[in-house]
Amino acid sequence: MTLTGPGGIGKSRLAIAVAESERAHYGDGVWHVDLSNVPAGGPIDEAILESLTRGDHSMTPSGRRLNDVVAGKRMLLILDNCEHVSRQVSVVTSDMLATARGLSVLATSRIALDSVGERVVQVPPLAVPDPDLVTDAAEVRAFDGVRLLVARAMAASPSFDLDQSNFREVAAVCSRLEGWPLAIELAASQLRSLTPAQLLETLDDRLALCSKDPATIARHTSLRAVIGWSWELCEPAARTLWQRASPFADGFDLDAARQVCSDERLPSEEIWRVMDSLVSNSILVATRGPSSLRFRFLETVRQFGREQLDLSAERVHYDRRHRDYFRSMTADAARAWDTAEQTASIRKIRAEKANITRALGWSLATPGEEEAGLEIATHLRYHWAIDGSIRDGRRWLQRALDATTTDAGMRPTALWVLAWVTILQGDAGACSVALDEAGELALAGDDRIASTRAQVLRATALLWVGDAHNAVTSLRSALEFFRGAEDAGALLFTSMMLILALAEAGSAEEAESVATEALSVSGRSGERWGRAQSLWALGYCRWLAGDHEAAHTLVESSLNLRLDFDQTGTALKLETLVWVAASRREYERAATLLGGVQQLWKRLGTSISAFGIHFARHAHECEEALRLTMSAARFDSRVAAGRALHVEELINYALGKALANSSPDERHLTPRENEVSRFVGEGLSTEEIAERLTLSVRTVEGHLTHALAKLGFRSRTQLALWAAKRSAANRGM
Repeated sequence: MTLTGPGGIGKSRLAIAVAESERAHYGDGVWHVDLSNVPAGGPIDEAILESLTRGDHSMTPSGRRLNDVVAGKRMLLILDNCEHVSRQVSVVTSDMLATARGLSVLATSRIALDSVGERVVQVPPLAVPDPDLVTDAAEVRAFDGVRLLVARAMAASPSFDLDQSNFREVAAVCSRLEGWPLAIELAASQLRSLTPAQLLETLDDRLALCSKDPATIARHTSLRAVIGWSWELCEPAARTLWQRASPFADGFDLDAARQVCSDERLPSEEIWRVMDSLVSNSILVATRGPSSLRFRFLETVRQFGREQLDLSAERVHYDRRHRDYFRSMTADAARAWDTAEQTASIRKIRAEKANITRALGWSLATPGEEEAGLEIATHLRYHWAIDGSIRDGRRWLQRALDATTTDAGMRPTALWVLAWVTILQGDAGACSVALDEAGELALAGDDRIASTRAQVLRATALLWVGDAHNAVTSLRSALEFFRGAEDAGALLFTSMMLILALAEAGSAEEAESVATEALSVSGRSGERWGRAQSLWALGYCRWLAGDHEAAHTLVESSLNLRLDFDQTGTALKLETLVWVAASRREYERAATLLGGVQQLWKRLGTSISAFGIHFARHAHECEEALRLTMSAARFDSRVAAGRALHVEELINYALGKALANSSPDERHLTPRENEVSRFVGEGLSTEEIAERLTLSVRTVEGHLTHALAKLGFRSRTQLALWAAKRSAANRGM
């Protein structure tokens, strides 16, 4: 379904409200993707995929990978602000809907998408009264448009009220604005200083003037008039800030506004006062985040400010200042990686991803600015490789490298980052090509740091193909260099790889020494990722040496650091705990963890095999041993139980906490709920179940909702696995 209508009509708000009301019917969740920041013709499938997975490693083409992600899911996907990418949305949604019978798509767009099976709903304005027909305040208050105006007016001026003295003027104001929600909100803010009668008179003047302006043709006159009037009512400083802040995507905070928008005309110390006036006039929307206020324009209002900036001589200047602010932020994040600010820096990059992406895109599309784009892409190395944006990182790095020609500056480092990203994808060929060029440039530029980083990744590639001996030699040399280079991050990464290589080479004593040094460096710096990786690698080494109890303690300690930004690291730790549990003869626990980690690898779009033949062999041998030790029914049951766990539940289970609702009881279900659950376990869709039982789809959805709640499940997938397991048990399997 596509909700259509001009900007400011309330499409996004309506879509979100509808999604909330329907959330219970979608066991795999409601997902919101704002496409307003994707450039015209941009890769919307990548944008959707990143929103759905936040950590996809696969090299599968994005369209096919997106179809894999939604296949079998019961989910609602909101695609917001689609008008500028309508053709791409049409193609992508048609493909997804053909793949996933349980998927529903709710789009918002100023135009219909012309997609197969699309239902178009024109979003109407809010209901408003005819001022010539109303007779009292109570009658006027019954209209949605009036209620919105009164609510916003009272927020701006608590003394305002709708009563018998002003109901006709209030009705007339809402009528003149034709029920346009955004126009009503902007106009209501002026009731702090105007009476409804004065507001009506001013509006009539503005509408008369705007209707004669050729620029308003094909635009909604009342909305254009009110935004233009709001612009003119703003003091000069507020107008200046409005247009200078229009390059921000998805909002900004006070510091960003001060750094990007201030100058001698608009001093930094004045920014807060001016922002407050824009909030008071409903131009800016303020929301409270975890640590500070964040501000954003509604998209139609932002576009008006952007038009004013484009008409000025300052357009390129403030686009560049916006870029420079976020270039500096990414540089700070890279420097903070091996400090106590590690986690905070990753979270800041996540929060500002839309702005950073815009800065990247502007730099690479603007002649003369490409080097800055390469710099930003390179500074994001830890976000790409560790925070899980592998696909996104590879795309931006390759684009930045293609857009630049100089062999100096950031290029050797950028190639090393590209090699890191591609080796994590399991693309050894692309990794080797990037490392070859990085090595040549580093040698030509006498850049020892860049050449040693490339050396570490080459050693990693050697380890992953089974050449532990040569990997150890190369990594020892690299570690010795980084000991004197005062680069804690590089030292910790190299240490982790050397511990793993020494483990495979059977040098447990040296691995212990390297780990001790790494943990000491981590402790002094205050970072956490290197500590977690060192503990895990040492635990793996202990497991290979047969010390299963020590291995369990070390890997569990690593996992307990709870690095939510390192999904790949989490999967590797959980995989290792499967092997440790099996070695400790905790077979049911191992099988449950196996199911959970298999599901996590699937969500990441990769597998343990991408991390080398040693890990692949251990995983295969462990699964085969579990199958031989356990009955087929019991093995399948525990694996299914693990697959049904959310990541946080899986981590808690791995850390020794009992599974919530580990034995849900079907006796709590009604006969119909049991019947519906059984069909879910057989893989039937809601529509198929409704047809089989001669019930309405909504009735079946109600039974599903009740069953999920009674059994303590969060998703349809969990219910399906439970029902399938119960059916197998009833058949005596």
